[in-house]
Amino acid sequence: MFHLYGIEKRGISLSAIESLADACIVEKRIYLLFPSDLRITVFAQQARAIELVEALRSQQWMADIGSIAIVGAGASGITCAAALKVAGLRDELSVTIFEGLDQVLPLQSGALDKFLAPHLIDWPDKASVNPRAELPLLSWRKGVAGNVAADLVKQFNRYGITVKTGSKVSEVREEGASVAVTVGAGPGAKKEWFDLVILAAGFGLEAETLGIEKPRSYWRAHPQQGPALQGEAPRSILISGLGDGGLIDFVLFALPGVSHEAVCEHISSSPDVEKMMREIEELEEKIWQVPSTVNDIAQAYAALEIDHLARVFSASLIRGVEFTLLTREARLFHKGTAPLNRLAATAVMRAMELDKARGTTCQTILSANHKFDSPDGSTYLEHGIEKCKKFDIVVTRHGDTSAETWTFNNPAIDGKVKALRDKRRAITTRPRTPLLSPSTVASVDARMFAMLPTRIRLSRGGNQIVWKSDLHLDEIGRLWRAPTAPIQIEITFPPSGEASKLDLALCRLLIHAEPQAGLAGQHADAWINLMNCVPAVAGDRTRAATKRAGVVTPDRVEEADDEDIFAAKLESSLDAGLLSLIEDRMGELADQPARCPIPLHADIRTKVLTGWNVWRRDIDALTSDHRRWVLSLFGGMLDGYGQPDRWSSVRIGPRCIDDELLPAIIFHLVMQALLSGFSVPAKRPNGNVLHARAPGTNDNAAHFCGTRFFRSVAGEAKSIGTWEKRWPGDQFVPSCLILPAREAECLPDRSFIDQQSSSRMMAPPGGRTPVIVGSQSLKQALATGLSEATSEFEKAFREALPEVN
Repeated sequence: MFHLYGIEKRGISLSAIESLADACIVEKRIYLLFPSDLRITVFAQQARAIELVEALRSQQWMADIGSIAIVGAGASGITCAAALKVAGLRDELSVTIFEGLDQVLPLQSGALDKFLAPHLIDWPDKASVNPRAELPLLSWRKGVAGNVAADLVKQFNRYGITVKTGSKVSEVREEGASVAVTVGAGPGAKKEWFDLVILAAGFGLEAETLGIEKPRSYWRAHPQQGPALQGEAPRSILISGLGDGGLIDFVLFALPGVSHEAVCEHISSSPDVEKMMREIEELEEKIWQVPSTVNDIAQAYAALEIDHLARVFSASLIRGVEFTLLTREARLFHKGTAPLNRLAATAVMRAMELDKARGTTCQTILSANHKFDSPDGSTYLEHGIEKCKKFDIVVTRHGDTSAETWTFNNPAIDGKVKALRDKRRAITTRPRTPLLSPSTVASVDARMFAMLPTRIRLSRGGNQIVWKSDLHLDEIGRLWRAPTAPIQIEITFPPSGEASKLDLALCRLLIHAEPQAGLAGQHADAWINLMNCVPAVAGDRTRAATKRAGVVTPDRVEEADDEDIFAAKLESSLDAGLLSLIEDRMGELADQPARCPIPLHADIRTKVLTGWNVWRRDIDALTSDHRRWVLSLFGGMLDGYGQPDRWSSVRIGPRCIDDELLPAIIFHLVMQALLSGFSVPAKRPNGNVLHARAPGTNDNAAHFCGTRFFRSVAGEAKSIGTWEKRWPGDQFVPSCLILPAREAECLPDRSFIDQQSSSRMMAPPGGRTPVIVGSQSLKQALATGLSEATSEFEKAFREALPEVN
């Protein structure tokens, strides 16, 4: 299960084997990264590039590859190159990019009126609101295309990859054991030889149309920027080609002065957006049914209740313009276009109907037989209904030229491009964004952080904490995927001396950063001294951070927040990173059962993994304070009143996963699975959630406590130590806390219920708090089978609580 932004993300899980097979042109020599998705996005190109490199990395023969050429410095090309650099194939691997235009990311660079969001194309899927790409390298967040490109280029430059711009590749051909790449044509052409070549096709340039001057790229500045001044407004505008680019052009021409980003924000902030999303989601399912139950998509969208959005748009609607929308399709909207763009175009047309006083109209021409002519500098359209019509502005969006130009004088490449193009056109299933597998994300994350030091500099600016780093603050939890990641940190101010929220959050980051973290600056000793006050984490009192010389100068990200807000954001990011690590570990149980802290039968292990998927969604839904309390509970880091002690959140991190968090979570889930096998007493006693004492010892013992399942946590709880408010659900599930290192001396021979209360927090007035103590016999039963373990558990329960019988 892959979770994105706290929401289970629906998409196409990329397969490494499929990626390799789809991309291969000449065995082990030439590969093609072609946008095979119906809806091409920056994110999709990057995801496929990363998965292709992971597939190549798995091939043993790649260890002999010394040089790789990549043709194309768009999103897929630079992501592929960066992924190759961190793949760890060989230290001396040479990667060179050839780009025909004059810069990296030539289409998106400088494009300040087009909006990019990683998952926007998936709207109305709820996960589409995630502003972050969450890629393991060259990740980005929503913004205008030019700013996104600038951020990606800044990240890319850290890899030190050779890029040859202004180098148009004319031929790619295998020659013996190498692949020859020819740059230029004629007498001045130059050849270079490589062990492997990857052709990274992207969006491409606009296809030209007979009778129309060279079309303006979708990514270039929109000709109608800002409200038209008197006498400047065009009287007639033709949009030819109604794919996503054509629909966006129509909306921006109709709403001068409203940016592409603002259009998307108007939709997402509409008071009835939830209703619209539900209705459009239902509509999309019908559209993609085979056979489809929606005959005319435009009519179906026109029937939606979107008057509120239309009135918002009407306030900016251009005056006195006649729009003509021309398409060769049989209907105005075809199903390959994105729902968000269809909705925006429909809302604009509704705005024209609601505000007729503006005198702006729109007509649709469905014509497969038409042509353009420009005899006097103006553009004329001829088609069957109207012989000749003149337009002030004509915009053509007739697709890109990648299929025609990416042949490189090589029939094998030509055939592969055509086959992938035809495959894309033949897609009949609803398009979903391609997703990287969790194992790929974890693997690339770890290698990338190990290769490039992460630089962090913290300073004070008035009442705010200023964060400068190579990572956004809400991404910093990703560092915990890489236990050997070099981290350079400079904190330009000392600790407060009172263990403030900020002090504790920074200590948590530093302590779990492993010895590779280096603290710079004059206050390094003070921070190391504070870290030495933290109780041992998983029996390890070694402090992670060490002093380093010099200053830290990250230049990618700068953010500023008030101190408490900053501390909360940092803690939340670290929690997200920790939960991702726990999820990685849980995912390993299916394929590597030997890694489970206690032997479990396959049936029980399956139930544990199923239960975890439910828990994970519920944990995501908690507030950050609730989430950290649950993690503290799992780690046994609560005091006698069920409150986290002052240092508990500092100790919750990667260092306590294997010895504390993972065993506790698994045993909670085991007990949930066992309890579902028999009836629970109608009167459900509360129980103790703290570590119990083993009989006759002062040591903490493995034990199960009768508690209520945390997924019923009440958001309105006023006190973190209030039992009934905190756990108001009716699903009685014993929890279990275990210390594997001591289990031999702590576990009794048989299970029993200790009805002595040891917790002031958990004891209800006049009630009893049973503790079901784990045993060697139960441990053995868990490895034998579900029915055996359930019987052992039920036996102890029935002996102690006669009302169960």
